[in-house]
Amino acid sequence: MKFDKSKILTVVTADQAKVGQKGWFSNHPNLLKSYMERQTPDTLKDLDMDIDSPFYDGYNYFNLFYPAPEPTHEELFKEWVKDNNIKEGTRVKVVKHFSADGNSGLIYGTDDENKKYIYGSVGTIDRLCRYCADVKFSDGKVWDCPHTALEVVKETYRPFVNAEEFAPYRDEWFKHKESKCYDMCSSVTDYSDRGIVLCDPYSERDSLKFGFYTWGGFFEEFERENGDPCGIREEV
Repeated sequence: MKFDKSKILTVVTADQAKVGQKGWFSNHPNLLKSYMERQTPDTLKDLDMDIDSPFYDGYNYFNLFYPAPEPTHEELFKEWVKDNNIKEGTRVKVVKHFSADGNSGLIYGTDDENKKYIYGSVGTIDRLCRYCADVKFSDGKVWDCPHTALEVVKETYRPFVNAEEFAPYRDEWFKHKESKCYDMCSSVTDYSDRGIVLCDPYSERDSLKFGFYTWGGFFEEFERENGDPCGIREEV
């Protein structure tokens, strides 16, 4: 980015700045260029139009502010992915209507049925594209969605409370959280409303060892083979 002196904001042009905007602060014009080239921009925390140094960075007031360029859609998308730890399988909810936008590769038009269908739906990230996310919904359809229309579904897990809740996972394998051998998983021998019995993966064929765990202990000490907690997922 090339430094442009004409873009420096002063007390006279401070009304062009916006609180929350990124940029560089200084009381000396010659230092702004150096700051811009060598430092990441800070956030304009406050703007006091009644003083000679109106630009506040959270620590001090300055009389000069050089706004950083507005981030591109691609940069904002990457920032959203990073800040929210978005990856394949992340559950998201569509919280805003959106329409076709050639720049962001969206496939929705002005079809009210499409909007009605998509709004409020929860799906999982199927693929991260350059500008948007492919979201897969319960009917198997995959839609291109802008991150501005999505909200990450915050989830927590709790232990199973009885045999009925655990039954769908009966045939899975489970690994101890402290195990360093990720290929060593335990199989289920028996389970009841009290807890679960697992076969020790380190036991020998002619002397199998078994361990009983309450549902709470199972939740604390083990995880599913795919890394998910051993419990029931709940939305916050």
